[in-house]
Formats: sequence, structure tokens, C-alpha cells
Amino acid sequence: MEIHSSAEVRSLVIDLIATSLREAGHDPARVGDEINLLESGVLDSLGLLSLISDVEDRLGTELELSDAEPEDLAVLGRFCRQVERQLGG
Repeated sequence: MEIHSSAEVRSLVIDLIATSLREAGHDPARVGDEINLLESGVLDSLGLLSLISDVEDRLGTELELSDAEPEDLAVLGRFCRQVERQLGG
């Protein structure tokens, strides 16, 4: 899958977690970039690892997130920006 913009990264991530968002009481179409996926109950730590793996699988690349701050992975908008940066965006 080829991603060209931050909107496409965000769309991919939302698609991957849409069911979890709904189960936690959030509308995937209206969720803001500032939502903390862990604190809001959308994902637990294993769910976050699964999301990272799913994004890597869909994009056909391995993400290097070892230097990322925890908030950069848990907050939706910051996670999407991390992914976009690694894709050269």
C-alpha cells in the first residue's frame, strides 16, 4: 500500500482501530488527533503493539519506533505523524 499524505496515514490507522474506537464509545469519523488511545480505553498495550504491526504489514515496511516517546505512540495524531515521517513525508 502506498501512502502519500498525512490524511492517508490517519485514514489507515482509523480503519485499523475503528472497531476498538466504537467499543470505547468513540465515533471513528469524529475522533480527534489528540485522543490518547491507551488512556481512553481504545487500546491496551498489546493492542498498541498490534496496531504497529498491522500498520507495518499494510505499508510493507518496518517502523523504527525505539526512539519515540510513549506519547508519540499513544496519541492518535502523534502516532500518525511518526508513521508519516518514517515514510518520508
